[in-house]
Amino acid sequence: GLFEACIGAAAAVGAIIAIRWKPGRPARTGLLMLVGQAAACAAIGFAPYVGVVAAMLAIGITAGLASAFLSGAFQRTIAPEYLGRAGSLVQLSDEALMPVAMTGFGILAGATSIVFSCGVMGAGFAALVLWSAAKPDIDRPAVPIAAPEPA
Repeated sequence: GLFEACIGAAAAVGAIIAIRWKPGRPARTGLLMLVGQAAACAAIGFAPYVGVVAAMLAIGITAGLASAFLSGAFQRTIAPEYLGRAGSLVQLSDEALMPVAMTGFGILAGATSIVFSCGVMGAGFAALVLWSAAKPDIDRPAVPIAAPEPA
């Protein structure tokens, strides 16, 4: 319970900070923050109790900040007439992939160890967000879609 409370409270603090902080490249900034979150996820596997609390706080604050920046970048990047559909696809993929990821983590942890599993998960998470952040046009605004010509 304490660990989850740390994530929730720190995420609220991160979201409050995001109200004032307006980075010039919000998508890249949010993704790079998630590298710190990935490191904190890996640390959970081997850190002592106080270290896990610190990792949970780091996960929360980076989640609050990155979520705000990535949501804003998403809305700025997707053409307005596709926001609802694109948002639904993102939510559907989150809801479908989360149980798969949790099951995979459990299988890996059962076959190896928590330390190894957290390390693999953290490294994979960091690699994914670094790969995404490296894209040169990650913060490019949407190209307006031309309105149909009147008949």
